[in-house]
Amino acid sequence: MKDEIKKALEDAERRLEERLPGIEKRHREAVENSPDEPEHLKEGAVDDLEILRAIKEQKNEPLPKK
Repeated sequence: MKDEIKKALEDAERRLEERLPGIEKRHREAVENSPDEPEHLKEGAVDDLEILRAIKEQKNEPLPKK
């Protein structure tokens, strides 16, 4: 059974590596051709990292280094 899982993972990784250049190309084209900035990236919007930092500050936990 372990051999079957290992083979399946290797096959999936190989297929991903074959498709990755096309995926990256389509992503770049979509970003370049996008008329609008995504809602969560618009100026003034709070991102997840800012929320995480605020929570950690409230808990007095050390902030992650940049």
